[in-house]
Amino acid sequence: MVRRPYPTSRDQTHPPTASVWRALRELRAAPPGRATSGSRQKLFSSALEQSEQLFTAAGSVGPASRPLVLFYGLSQAGRAIAPARRSRWMNVASGVTESPLRRWINQI
Repeated sequence: MVRRPYPTSRDQTHPPTASVWRALRELRAAPPGRATSGSRQKLFSSALEQSEQLFTAAGSVGPASRPLVLFYGLSQAGRAIAPARRSRWMNVASGVTESPLRRWINQI
């Protein structure tokens, strides 16, 4: 990647990965929404940390393993979002689901 001495429009719409993870790490210190205390905060912080670790690890594994590591990274990101946004949530299942997406896929 060539570094330019001036910002481009892509720089505005696609911030560097390091700055995105830095912003997400800041959220662990001050969780948003309903994840401000208790078990919600613990799950939010730990799931976000594990998500970062898995996404980072995906960069150093082979192409056959990468999709699996990325899936679990995305899964952990979803587990961080649930206690921050949903009024009712349960910490039991693995994976990420979204009902409207499932209905849309079934229509195809």
